[in-house]
Amino acid sequence: MLIPLDTSGGRSGFPAMTALLVAVNLAIFLTASPVTVESWSFDLSLSRHFPTATWLTYAFLHGDWWHLLGNMWMLFVFGWAVESRWGAGQFLIVYLLCAAGAAVTQAALMPEPGLMIGASGAVSGILGALTVLDHRQRVLSLLFLGLFGVLLEVRVLIYLGLWIALHMDAVQSLYSSEGVAENVAWFAHLGGCAVGMIVALAVRVVQRRRRFSLTWPGEQSR
Repeated sequence: MLIPLDTSGGRSGFPAMTALLVAVNLAIFLTASPVTVESWSFDLSLSRHFPTATWLTYAFLHGDWWHLLGNMWMLFVFGWAVESRWGAGQFLIVYLLCAAGAAVTQAALMPEPGLMIGASGAVSGILGALTVLDHRQRVLSLLFLGLFGVLLEVRVLIYLGLWIALHMDAVQSLYSSEGVAENVAWFAHLGGCAVGMIVALAVRVVQRRRRFSLTWPGEQSR
């Protein structure tokens, strides 16, 4: 288990959208009825109401306190750093895109009957986005090795590598005799992370082209 504790910098102001997302997730967790949970969950078989808002609403549901707190803590740690760079509006759009991408990935690679909930895929996307935005960002983390924990401060790129390695090990065990907990959507995590990285890369390319067009050789900006 790899738990992020803090990032090295690049944060500014108060992360209003990150805080709002945390508050909304908490409010829904405390007030959602069983009927709401079932109707908002994402159907992995894609046989129910395709497509609907469940591609997004599932990411605001959690199974228990540990599920909620784990996701919200990771969202706060990485979300603050990303929102500081993108602003609240763009951050929200990317967060929701990652949630949808995570749902698609899980349904495509594990199309078994069942309902999926949790913000893990969307939060993983924020981690992926931060890695592209600033791969030199350092992350203070707690790595559990069995009963022991080790504090690590590594670049976010290395953190992502460790995170992916842990996920790939879990995915591999899906196809082995050992198996893993069936209630963890590993492919959703990886899919959300990939979407976050792709979106962040696209944003960087667009921004660079705009800067280049404003500083075309032989011309002066007005």
